[in-house]
Amino acid sequence: MKKAAVVVTALAALFLGPALALAAGIPGATVTLVCNDIDLVDPDLCADPALDIPEPVVTDSEGGFVFENLAAVPWLLKVEVMDSATPPAVVKSAQIDFVVTADQAPARLAGTVTALAAPAISLEVNAGINEPDTAGIVLLPGYPKLQPAWNRNWVRANGQLHVRLAGTGLEGLEKVVLTSDKGSVETTVIMQDPESGEYHAIFRKRAAFAALVPDDAVRGDVVPITVSLTNALGTDEFDASFRIVGPKKPRRH
Repeated sequence: MKKAAVVVTALAALFLGPALALAAGIPGATVTLVCNDIDLVDPDLCADPALDIPEPVVTDSEGGFVFENLAAVPWLLKVEVMDSATPPAVVKSAQIDFVVTADQAPARLAGTVTALAAPAISLEVNAGINEPDTAGIVLLPGYPKLQPAWNRNWVRANGQLHVRLAGTGLEGLEKVVLTSDKGSVETTVIMQDPESGEYHAIFRKRAAFAALVPDDAVRGDVVPITVSLTNALGTDEFDASFRIVGPKKPRRH
């Protein structure tokens, strides 16, 4: 399944002990999010009383942290590490600003805090923003099933291509889109087989072949396909492929 993600990285000079610098992650660091109201087009955005600012979190044993349900505003992420070896405690910090867009909200921000052994030891913060509004579809192993072989003569055919689906979350499936490097084709014609329980997304062979298969494809080629499944909750994507066979040999008379 493919997920849209934005990766942000912050580096700030830290003078930490060697043991901390060699660690895979920094546990116990405090990570804070605030609405970043600097240079906002709408100065009232951060002042909105309905804006939910999450409570600070402390990184786990591997330096990980998670924030859920972030609104579509500019954010400032701050990380603070306490150097307990130097009393009184000295705070080392890093920060990065990023924006959650409307199509990402409510966003889930997950990341790790690690120390890099560079010429000057630095604190690195890597965080990914993933779209949360996925359809929640889970397919059984082996699905989606596409017809195992394509024949170039289908360019002139009027038959149907059935993309077979089985799993959970398929009830209420609204749209299925097939995409290759060449193009895409979509259908809203989706039926359930009463005997097998499979869902069939039905495409016209000619249109699907013309949209998806490169013009220079030859026998034996495999064409990677992304199958996008959409219901009322969102869209999930799955990988599949077509294998080219043919063309058919002409009939003997």
